[in-house]
Amino acid sequence: MGAGEFSGKFQKTVEAFTLQSLDPTDLNRLASDALFWVVVLTGAFLAVHFFFSALPGLKGARSEEGSMNDAQFQRRDAAKILFHWVNFGAIVSLIFTGLLMFFGDPDTAGLFEWHLWAAWIFLAGLAFHIWYVTIRFKHFHRMWVTLGDLRDAMKRMPGAGGAGAEPAPKHGFYKVEQIAYHWGLAAVVLGLVITGFILWEPSRIYVAAFWMPWGWDGIFVARLLHEIFTFLLVAMIVAHVYFAVAVPKNWYVLKSIFTGRVRLSSYVKQHRGSPEFESRVKDLEGAPTAGMEEVRSD
Repeated sequence: MGAGEFSGKFQKTVEAFTLQSLDPTDLNRLASDALFWVVVLTGAFLAVHFFFSALPGLKGARSEEGSMNDAQFQRRDAAKILFHWVNFGAIVSLIFTGLLMFFGDPDTAGLFEWHLWAAWIFLAGLAFHIWYVTIRFKHFHRMWVTLGDLRDAMKRMPGAGGAGAEPAPKHGFYKVEQIAYHWGLAAVVLGLVITGFILWEPSRIYVAAFWMPWGWDGIFVARLLHEIFTFLLVAMIVAHVYFAVAVPKNWYVLKSIFTGRVRLSSYVKQHRGSPEFESRVKDLEGAPTAGMEEVRSD
């Protein structure tokens, strides 16, 4: 179907897609400016956090002694670990090929084929992840933040508790900041998927009807947004790796992306669980050390 064969409200002639009012040079400048500011702001934020939060934690970090019968908490199963690494590989391929095309690599056609295959792998993995979490195991509730969660988060803020104050409330399965990060990541990925389908010619006429009144100008804007979403995705991945590797209090979670398990004594210092989970923890607290056992999630 050609550009002039649309039917209905958004019908445009072929001429609309051979002429454009936006200057590609201006769009390239806007994209370059966006990349610059994303790099500067991300670097500044992580540098401030490292010197004021992560570095003191690194200096005081030490290995924990085993406790609670050396029990292990099963935080991730094999399917979630596999999804994480397949998803990681697909995103790295998407970013690498996309940035090469952005900076003008001469093999654009070959890079685009890799980019497209990585996109399909990523979308397939994402569909599996949504089905696995929401339909098979119904764990989607872990990704919601309640008013109680927000009140608890405020109590955990530095300086929120004075002398004699109660201990800071524990997190749920995920920390509030982890949930916020994942929803932000979902928004960026959604923007990338929509703009990506707008840019991909076979799907353009079906996905991008709302762009059609502007002809190529709409396509060029979609390209600019796709690039900005890419820069934001890179920044979020860098931040994700930073908080996993450079923040000592998160090291116990980092191990689980390889093994699926974390030491229960480390987990319960920061997280709460279901009544059954809490009861099992209390039983193990008073038990003598007698080898390793496994405690599953609620």
